[in-house]
Amino acid sequence: MSQRSTNWSRAIINLWPDRIATRIAVIMIAAMLVTQAFAYLLFLSDRYGFWPQTNPDDFMTQIRRPVTAMLAAPVDQRQLALQPFNAEGFVLAAMPAFDPANPVVSFPPFDRLRDHLIRDMPDLIDQMIVEGDVPRYPGIPAFMTPPDPAQPVVLWLRLADHSWLAITVRLRELLPPSPFFPWLPWMLALGTILVISLLAARGISGSLRRFAEAAERLGANIAAVPMTEAGPREMRSVTRSFNQMQARLKRFVDDRTQMLAAISHDLRTPLSRLRMRADAQTPGYERQKNLADLDLMDRMIAATLVFARDDVAAEKRVKVDLASLTQTVCDEINDAGAEASYHGPLYLEIDGAPLSLMRAITNVVENAVKYGGRADVRLTASVSTIDITVTDQGPGIPLAEQERVFEPFYRLDPARSPAREGAVLGEMGGTGLGLAIARHAFRAHGGDISLRNGDGAIGLVVHLSLPRVAA
Repeated sequence: MSQRSTNWSRAIINLWPDRIATRIAVIMIAAMLVTQAFAYLLFLSDRYGFWPQTNPDDFMTQIRRPVTAMLAAPVDQRQLALQPFNAEGFVLAAMPAFDPANPVVSFPPFDRLRDHLIRDMPDLIDQMIVEGDVPRYPGIPAFMTPPDPAQPVVLWLRLADHSWLAITVRLRELLPPSPFFPWLPWMLALGTILVISLLAARGISGSLRRFAEAAERLGANIAAVPMTEAGPREMRSVTRSFNQMQARLKRFVDDRTQMLAAISHDLRTPLSRLRMRADAQTPGYERQKNLADLDLMDRMIAATLVFARDDVAAEKRVKVDLASLTQTVCDEINDAGAEASYHGPLYLEIDGAPLSLMRAITNVVENAVKYGGRADVRLTASVSTIDITVTDQGPGIPLAEQERVFEPFYRLDPARSPAREGAVLGEMGGTGLGLAIARHAFRAHGGDISLRNGDGAIGLVVHLSLPRVAA
């Protein structure tokens, strides 16, 4: 595009009002002007005959008086009696016999007009013939090629006394009104107004749609790209405030994350000293309990940092073989001494954050093994969604608690904890962040996690869903 064209485009854009209220007013005025323009076009068509507007009743009213005057006058004075009714484009002549100079015209509208005249004026007219030179295209039916409306024709009327009246008129005077043309300006006006309104509404609502999409992105990723300030002045102001809010939220989260990282770093030193003291204790039950508590504290600190850092937002999205990733999680759990089975395709590719997805699936499968004895993992895919179902053989979760378990640091009754001898995958139980981290990771990909108890209230079924094209 040349520099001149670009300058013209910018000049036109600058003429567009900057406020929503002004834009709405301009749109309404434009719609009114379009309506008035088409109404004026309709007026001109009616005044100057842009298309046929004749009605048979109007034509009969026009000829009734001259026909009556001709029949009432003596034969030698009939032409004189018709003179007052002559006008431009409408010439009447009393004829003793039918003597056409041009071929007779056969056209369906003329036949309907003839039947109309004979039916409504049987005491005055008993025959009608139309004479004219009406060209036709060869091979095309007559009713599909209407003649020129401005062409003159002669209408021969045989009166009740068998004399003839020749009326020379323009063809449009004999044609019935078109059912389409009188409505054309109104249909064009309505269509134009609809197009203008839809384009204007789309332009104004587009800013709101982009704002809603940005709010959705912010809900999944606080580090999302800020909105571009565009549109009317009000929308630019709202966008600017939204971007400032996003920046403040990001600073707030970053500050809290840095604080948690600093606390974690400071806690590592006393934890290391406590671990050294526990290692120095005489082997026994107390030493084992102290080491287990220290391991639990270490895992809780690590899980808290993972949850606070929001690694799924910072991790780069790449092509991920979800089938291989899920099967790897099950294999690692089997290697740890638990039981997890995988059922599904051998290969299923999506765009996603691999570490976050593996962490989320691992948390869910480990929970199934901890609290349900074993995990049955099933991966299925449809055209639009991917579903992972993890089923265990445990006691399930009460319906009232199924949503609360996704809250950070919320844990169920300690009796469900696997802190017992011989337990695998973390003898001291969880930190209360596993499901929260898993749901956050899946929602960041545009999916979700839900729970339900198995058939017969035996076992828990965890349903993990993802869109085929990850958000």
